[in-house]
Amino acid sequence: MGFSFGGILFRNGRSVQDDTIRDMLKLNDPDGTSTTTMEEAISHEFNDVGMARTDDFLIVIGHNIPFSLSFEGEDKLTGVDRALMTLSEKGDIIGVLSDSVSATYTYSIFSKGKRIRVSKTAGGKLVYESGKPTGYERDMDNGSNRLMKLIENFTGHNYSELVFDLGLKVQVYKLKKNY
Repeated sequence: MGFSFGGILFRNGRSVQDDTIRDMLKLNDPDGTSTTTMEEAISHEFNDVGMARTDDFLIVIGHNIPFSLSFEGEDKLTGVDRALMTLSEKGDIIGVLSDSVSATYTYSIFSKGKRIRVSKTAGGKLVYESGKPTGYERDMDNGSNRLMKLIENFTGHNYSELVFDLGLKVQVYKLKKNY
């Protein structure tokens, strides 16, 4: 069984309003009652977008999120990449795609109004990289734990703790039909 998820993590997440994320990702308003767990939000069956908060982090998770990011050169930035650059003035941001089935582990790091780092591994091989490694990338390997370690370094929480132990409530948002 493979592991597959995508998302965006925000430091200083209190400074980012849900409306900002909904507009950026073209999400419908929540119905107010639709919540799930982090474990469910990272599952293959979860086809929506979820938002959870812990400490001062905002976690936005969904399989479709990586398709709105470029993970390419500066000449291929998407509207969401540009929005994240602006939001990174308030705190560092990481966009991730992890798919163990295809051995694809990709991330972008945004800080101080810029995208400062991109690393894209596909088929177990590094296919694109820009920017200098950051402190968030310490002790990372090239395997399936690569992005889990990045998330742990970024949040200060063990990955298993984020998914299972903290009991995070994830607000569910539907993608708009025209997205």
